[in-house]
Amino acid sequence: MKIEIQGHMCCSSGTKNVIDMDTIEKKLLENRVKAVYNYLCENEVDSKRLVYKGYGHCQPKIVNETNDFHE
Repeated sequence: MKIEIQGHMCCSSGTKNVIDMDTIEKKLLENRVKAVYNYLCENEVDSKRLVYKGYGHCQPKIVNETNDFHE
């Protein structure tokens, strides 16, 4: 079985990625999905079975998604 770890974002617009406040790099999604990837690898999941990708907000589950912060 191959597993794709996906990162999505709902609450930003205009860019595929935003600033990761921990690293001050514009790689928030990549850093998030890579952290999950690393965790799985460290816990004995074969890295050959895993891939990861940040999709930004280009594949929303819910169109015009909002949360309590936006209301």
